[in-house]
Amino acid sequence: MCQITGFIRAAENSPQTCFATLRIFPPVPTTAMASTAVTTDGTAAAEPATRVWKTFSDWRTTALVFGAVIVFIAILNPVGWILSSTFLFWTISYALGSKRKLFDFGIAIIFASCTQLAFSAGLGLNLPSGFLGGIL
Repeated sequence: MCQITGFIRAAENSPQTCFATLRIFPPVPTTAMASTAVTTDGTAAAEPATRVWKTFSDWRTTALVFGAVIVFIAILNPVGWILSSTFLFWTISYALGSKRKLFDFGIAIIFASCTQLAFSAGLGLNLPSGFLGGIL
């Protein structure tokens, strides 16, 4: 149960270690947050009521990222992980304003390939290979 909850992975699977870890862990962040609340006197949060915040939404970037995720989901199984994630990573770097398109493509394909290797060799999980499955 301790490993499923994801709080802290115990070195051994004994219930005593898991129970002790879950008893010790919650007070640590609670104490840190309480001490921060006590040491600040609230002056940082007290701002003038007349302050007007200006908001800005970059709808072009939002639309490009959203569209890239939708296309990635649609082409993941037929095209495979390496090509579809390369497209996703490259499109997101373009949407965020990168001007070096060829360099970004190279970094995207290296990152996608390293992720494929990490999942298959390191974790033993297979990502979709698409039509490249028989070639590579």
